[in-house]
Amino acid sequence: MTAAKDRRLALPCVHHLQITRSRIVCRSNLGVSQRMLTHTLRQLQEDGLITRTAYAEVPPRVEYALAPLGRGLHEIVMRLIGWAAAHYHEIRAYRAQAGTTLSSSRS
Repeated sequence: MTAAKDRRLALPCVHHLQITRSRIVCRSNLGVSQRMLTHTLRQLQEDGLITRTAYAEVPPRVEYALAPLGRGLHEIVMRLIGWAAAHYHEIRAYRAQAGTTLSSSRS
């Protein structure tokens, strides 16, 4: 999984869980290593999309939440996901048609 794809997955996940520990986020994004998740969360924080709060507790605890900038982006991302879900079958039909056309033109 690429870093860019991890970031696309992390933003909706952080919003869905509101404030969460990175282990919970990691479990909800199957296939994302703890190292890549930490890197992705740092990048999102540097971009101003999420906030990070560290607590001096034993064991250590860190919480993440969407920043105002991240909430605005989240609305856009969720609308895009909704559009893709609503048009899924139509897109698959076009892909199937294009695959058939490409196969016959290569012959």
